[in-house]
Amino acid sequence: MRHPIAKAAAIMTGIVLLTAGAAAAVPMARHVASGLWNNPEALPALPENPQVRYESGGSENARIVARLLPTAMAQVEAAHGRQFARPVTVAVYVTPRPSSLPMGWEIPDRLA
Repeated sequence: MRHPIAKAAAIMTGIVLLTAGAAAAVPMARHVASGLWNNPEALPALPENPQVRYESGGSENARIVARLLPTAMAQVEAAHGRQFARPVTVAVYVTPRPSSLPMGWEIPDRLA
């Protein structure tokens, strides 16, 4: 048996690629991975309201969202009859692609 380490490495690489392909085919796994790649905590926070994060170029839209956020949160809390368990982070995107990826929505490249 020549090059047993190379064969083992090739087999392991194949198994990893097949596992990754299978995971990508499962919507839940794809959504979790996509959500981790597009973490809103990595975006800059609005100075006047750190709950609101925004993509580069979206600071004006983030200010609008920050102004509307307390009323929106109060409405959601009233509808559910309780407060949020953890602080809410809201992300404001300028382009459609990053905001759609955590949701698993497919947007054609011509729109992004």
